[in-house]
Amino acid sequence: DVIGIVSTGSGKTLAFLVPALLHIRATAGDKVGTRMMKPRMLIMSPTRELAMQSDVIVRELGEVASANKGYNPVRSICVYGGVPKDIQKKAIREGVEIVVATPGRLLDLNEEGACPLDQISYLVLDEADRMLDEGFEPVIRKIIVKCPSALEGRQTVMFSATWPESIRNLAEKYLKPNTVRVVVGGAELSANHRVTQKVECIEKFKRDRRLLE
Repeated sequence: DVIGIVSTGSGKTLAFLVPALLHIRATAGDKVGTRMMKPRMLIMSPTRELAMQSDVIVRELGEVASANKGYNPVRSICVYGGVPKDIQKKAIREGVEIVVATPGRLLDLNEEGACPLDQISYLVLDEADRMLDEGFEPVIRKIIVKCPSALEGRQTVMFSATWPESIRNLAEKYLKPNTVRVVVGGAELSANHRVTQKVECIEKFKRDRRLLE
């Protein structure tokens, strides 16, 4: 298990996705002609936007990882609220290796029997501090206990921009005792300072024009 304390926007997706794809390939069901229908990797993100960003990289890297002859393409789905569930349910039912999800919609689908988690062997909590700040802790705990335990072989990777007590408590409860902690920069990071943000205050009826400009 690994805890990464790194700033938001530092490109950490590959850090958990490359070993995840190696993990998926190393387990049964990847050779052409064989398939495991239940998801084996779960990535939880605090927002729909972050989940969609991760899913883009999952798909791009999955195509590269599957380019070698003799391996099935890696199948993934991005699950989030605010849209109908039917399409998401259909995709999961047809079989996916990787689920990228926001916690609320994922728990809904699981409790409806549409997204089984009993074969998850690689679990990623992306921006865990933000998920806890936004009140997802009870949902996250419910989801984790539905996955195989660490003793049953589940590997867990957790990323956070900060290292508050709430994150430490979550790590102590669900990660293995010999978890590796990697800190890039410092444990009190909050944002990537290489990103420049600009704010413009615009009158209500001039926003659309300014956005187009």
